[in-house]
Amino acid sequence: MLKSPEMPKPTPAELRAALREHMRKLAAKGARNGGRARMANLTSDERRDLARKAVNVRWEKFRAKNKH
Repeated sequence: MLKSPEMPKPTPAELRAALREHMRKLAAKGARNGGRARMANLTSDERRDLARKAVNVRWEKFRAKNKH
């Protein structure tokens, strides 16, 4: 019977990095699906209010950045 060469064990830091990357990908996937589901359950007035709030936040950041 042939024996395969023994694979080196990953360090704890390597394991944490791999786990972190895996969890990041899962979170991104869930965030996409969650956002779609949330928007599907909002009324048009609620969506409009969220959009208006987002625009105001973006403009405030722009104004703060470009203050003279």
